[in-house]
Amino acid sequence: MDPDSKIADSKIAWNKIEIPSDMIENWQKIVNVLAKIFNVPAALIMRVHPPTIEVFISSHTEENPYEKGEEAKLAGLYCTTVIQSQKQLLVPDALKDPVWDHNPDIELGMVSYLGMPIKWSNGDTFGTICVLDKKENSYSELYVETLSQFKEMVENQLNLIMKNQEILKINKEIDEFKKILPKCSYCENVRLPDETWVSIEEYLLKKQSTAVSHSICPDCTKIHFPDLDET
Repeated sequence: MDPDSKIADSKIAWNKIEIPSDMIENWQKIVNVLAKIFNVPAALIMRVHPPTIEVFISSHTEENPYEKGEEAKLAGLYCTTVIQSQKQLLVPDALKDPVWDHNPDIELGMVSYLGMPIKWSNGDTFGTICVLDKKENSYSELYVETLSQFKEMVENQLNLIMKNQEILKINKEIDEFKKILPKCSYCENVRLPDETWVSIEEYLLKKQSTAVSHSICPDCTKIHFPDLDET
């Protein structure tokens, strides 16, 4: 299977879920802190929308060439490799690496990269969290662990979104179930939400303030009073 197709398949259910504004504010603080800790021009949270990837959150730092909301094609980017492999990627100096010496980020001056995948709790891909530098940077183990901790923070918050979506789905199913009126198969009384049973006439009177009068339909007339002349 083509890697981009695999990304597209995994994002069908979640790539349009709206992220709450308070969570976005929290993520903005995260990338701002990351940029300061790492002393780099750019820290980003990227969100994949196959066949493109979006700068979802961008650090408020000097010399950061990435603007929130801008999109780029997935092909050739550092983050594309992270998403496709679902593994951490560290590129100390793209100019010295034949695999990366022609990637689009070099045009923006970003020659080093450290990034990790961000996933929903069901395994679907959200995007990446990454830092980029204008100079060679090997990123120590402490930096790698720090980025990993912030990645987990973001994924924990995505997990909350998924749980909220599940609760909304359950509530919707409950609302649909409430529209079903349980009726006794024998006496034909109906069950109210408080578990009491009443006649259908009493239910309609309580529920809709509708009184019920008794009559007989033409079909029942034919069955029960076959000799009755039709008028």
